[in-house]
Amino acid sequence: MRDQLSGREAACAEELAEMTPAQRAVYDKSEAQRGTRPSSLGPRPRKRESCPVSRFERDRAEAAYLLDLEEWEYRRFKLPYDAAKKRLQRMREVRGKNPRKVMK
Repeated sequence: MRDQLSGREAACAEELAEMTPAQRAVYDKSEAQRGTRPSSLGPRPRKRESCPVSRFERDRAEAAYLLDLEEWEYRRFKLPYDAAKKRLQRMREVRGKNPRKVMK
């Protein structure tokens, strides 16, 4: 996910560099009003402070913690990745070369 995010950011930088000043003004005017909701990620999962007595319960609690942590980390990278993907789409629409939409 990190590699994909850096690839999207590089593509956004290339698109921004290729924009004319008029296209960049249109993009800057519309992009400045957008943002990410900080509450959508939630707090990082924590390990249980009290350790269960049986080894089975400890292993089960550790596995649940690791699953929760992996899901949280995935969401942490998915939010900026989706934002970069949408930003790239909007940049391409401003330039009139979005590959997913055929301009007539």
